[in-house]
Amino acid sequence: MKLRAFTALFITVVVVMVPIKLQSQDTETFCVLHNFGAPNSKDAVWPTQPGTMALAPDGSVWATVNQGGAFGYGAVIKVDLKGTYSKVADFNLYTTGAGPQGGLVYGNNSYMYGTTYSGGKWGVGIIFRISVQGGDPEVLYDFRNGRPTGIQPKQCTTNPLFCKYSPEQRRDMSASYPISSPVLIGGNLYGVTSYSNNQQFGTLYSIPRDTAPRSNTFTALTPEDGDEKFRVLCMFQPSLASDPEMKSFRCNTAGTFAGTLISSPDGTLYGTTMGLNGSVFKATTSGAVTSLHEFKITDGSKPFLLTYASDNNLYGTTSAGGSLNWGVLYKIDPRSNSFSILTDFPKAVNNAYVQGSTPVAGVVEGPDHNLYGALAFGGQYGRGLLYRIAMDGSDYRIVHEFDYIPTGRKPSTMPFIIGSTIYGTTYQGGPYDSGVLYRLRTNRVAVTGGVSILNDGMIEVRAGAQATQGGDKEVDDGISVTLKCTNDPHFVQFIYREVILPYSTAIAPGAEAFPNGKLLDNSFFEAPCCQTSWGDPYQITTLLTDIHWNPDAPKKPNPFFEAGHSAESDCHLLTLFDRPQLGTAYFDLGHQRVVRAVARDYAICGGKVQRQVTWISDQTLDARQQPHWTYHATLSAITNNKIPDYFLCLLKNKGYDLPSGQSVSAGVDCAQLPPAILNKP
Repeated sequence: MKLRAFTALFITVVVVMVPIKLQSQDTETFCVLHNFGAPNSKDAVWPTQPGTMALAPDGSVWATVNQGGAFGYGAVIKVDLKGTYSKVADFNLYTTGAGPQGGLVYGNNSYMYGTTYSGGKWGVGIIFRISVQGGDPEVLYDFRNGRPTGIQPKQCTTNPLFCKYSPEQRRDMSASYPISSPVLIGGNLYGVTSYSNNQQFGTLYSIPRDTAPRSNTFTALTPEDGDEKFRVLCMFQPSLASDPEMKSFRCNTAGTFAGTLISSPDGTLYGTTMGLNGSVFKATTSGAVTSLHEFKITDGSKPFLLTYASDNNLYGTTSAGGSLNWGVLYKIDPRSNSFSILTDFPKAVNNAYVQGSTPVAGVVEGPDHNLYGALAFGGQYGRGLLYRIAMDGSDYRIVHEFDYIPTGRKPSTMPFIIGSTIYGTTYQGGPYDSGVLYRLRTNRVAVTGGVSILNDGMIEVRAGAQATQGGDKEVDDGISVTLKCTNDPHFVQFIYREVILPYSTAIAPGAEAFPNGKLLDNSFFEAPCCQTSWGDPYQITTLLTDIHWNPDAPKKPNPFFEAGHSAESDCHLLTLFDRPQLGTAYFDLGHQRVVRAVARDYAICGGKVQRQVTWISDQTLDARQQPHWTYHATLSAITNNKIPDYFLCLLKNKGYDLPSGQSVSAGVDCAQLPPAILNKP
């Protein structure tokens, strides 16, 4: 019988289940909200990092995608509280920029702000805003990459013919090619660019949030408010130390090729550089930069995204380096500059298949104070995964595995979390292989892992699966049964119990008809068996000519397993998770008893019974009294869209409703059921 979720941890002389602290909920765990790139739709395609998402006042989540759209140069998108996707605006290269890969930040003034990597007046990127009411992007500043066109030199002698650009002007016009979106502190936007003066150094910059946008009809000489107000605070160019005029503008770090920037609640800036192996730095809003850590390959290489967590520490990932050169998850205490690796990737867990790599998406803190992140590769399908890990690097859990067409592949953008809901995108996959926009609820049951022991395309059974819910509810070594169905999927499960005394310890119990041992009755146990975790008594099976089936559904009169058990309900499938378990009172280590559960699952899709799955769980204890499970499963055809009358009568007699469309056949008396035997029903 099922280990119940969230039930009180009580044990009496008749209770035989150890409850699983997992319970399904009414809403889905994982759902693809949008498939990018439908033919002829002029939709956004191939979202890539960093792709930072932002929350609008109406609860909608906004983001940018750096390719596709009406002109092929990217788009602004959003998804509302109902999960409805819409494309808000398109980018148009010369006018409004191209490649808005950085994402967005909300300006607390009814505008979102972001950058494009290229395009604009000078072709090297822009800073833009867009109203949360919609409309086109408006350009606040065109990055110049050192180009002085339209700027009057300010350093003049008495002869105006010999004016030249001041060091401050040369500094401020140097920035180009921003990768990330700016951050908001007070009334100013702060950000970094990856290049300066057409070299892979980069800048730290600021611009007032309320800078007036330029017109989208302009010439090279049209004055811009942004040209007057944009400031480069410092340049990530170590060689400036030997330039007498520019050395005061050097960012005080060896890092080059600036990547991303975040801010902490106290207004401190933190960012990454990616030149050589990369570095992490902190900065003030006046441009005073301090290096926190410089990577050396062995401890990581190419840091990208950062998170400032509630414990006042920085957490981030590198896309390469570490002991296996597939990236690391690290922690930095910015108060002491202490650095530690929390884990190297690939991260080995119970099954080698889940080893994932390439953590370009960074991590985000969840409401349970765990970190959630994405790996571009790995998982049972090799298409990437979402994971959860404690802030000390322990308790690594997979919470979703991407599988190409249904749920996308290569998750690369940082997950965005609101309460217990994560939003994110994948770079590819989905039906058009252009990526997907997904939603994951961290407080719902997530079932992952295991080894496939049965799969016919609609039903897959996996042994050794794991279930996770929230920050502290997790169970390993279970069995999962997945029904691929988008139209009202359900499971109806029945189960019976046996305790087997093997004839020979060298021969394991076989199929349902061959337990290879004596079936024990209650006289062999310290406490009688059995009672469900929700209070229904049932008998242990001691004869295969008198099998004691019992409905496995705790929320009467609802007959469905997923109503009260651990099950992952997604928008395209339903997965039940089970790990039947009896306590040590039913084992005798001297005789190596086996506790067996046999379950019969009826998979319903679109109101029709599609499959019958029979699975077996054999539980044993080792010499240290640690439990172990082995699983077997078979699949049977369904005739006439019908659950057998015997099982329908069990539901009726136990006070359950019958599933829609199911009824007991005429002439069947549920009060006079014959004993159940093998294969009947």
